[in-house]
Amino acid sequence: MRPPRSLLRQFYAQLDAALAEFEAQYPQFLCPEGCCECCLFAPPFLLSLAEYEFLADYARRNLSLTDLARIRAAAEEQAQTYEFAEVVAAEEDPAVRERLPRTRCPFLEGGLCSVYSARPLACRMFGRTIFTSGPEAGRFNGCAILMEAAQPVLTGQTLKIHSADSLRQKIINLSVLIRMQGGVAAFNTLPKFIAELGFSWSERDLLQNFSGAVFWPEQPFPGQPFSHTW
Repeated sequence: MRPPRSLLRQFYAQLDAALAEFEAQYPQFLCPEGCCECCLFAPPFLLSLAEYEFLADYARRNLSLTDLARIRAAAEEQAQTYEFAEVVAAEEDPAVRERLPRTRCPFLEGGLCSVYSARPLACRMFGRTIFTSGPEAGRFNGCAILMEAAQPVLTGQTLKIHSADSLRQKIINLSVLIRMQGGVAAFNTLPKFIAELGFSWSERDLLQNFSGAVFWPEQPFPGQPFSHTW
């Protein structure tokens, strides 16, 4: 069995290649050069511990201690503006999501993402995917800028576009696999991960300092049915 981090890296690479092919076919979905609006005014979103571990490892290796301290201070301030339960509720209720605070990503620096190659799934698929299940089935997963640019394509033809829900299921499958191998799965928002765990952590931190959802190997994994295969 390949290590989970290796599987996640492979998944990211395959997804990036598929999205690059999609953008080449439909350049309307390319973000305008220099635009970082989604990083400046984004509501908090959920990601897995596996994604955060991958991102944090990259940050430790590529950012200075000064930068890491500044990022954590910004995240600690943002994490106080909402509760984890609110973000979970927003997954099923768009009205709740609209009430969540919109904040600047702590990794945004000079208009660029300082951890771009390790960014989580939600960032990779934003503006390139569509929701296919739940209360928002059929909604384009992107900003108003891209929606306006891509509207003629979205309404004029049938696109072979990725499902945001199917891609997120991949992350759930990976978390299940980690638990099957004796590891711990967890979910939280990016600011709370940074604020509560920093860029390195232990299981004790997950027990004492973590506001998200944590699943140990012996616990059942809640939610929708999933595939055990990665």
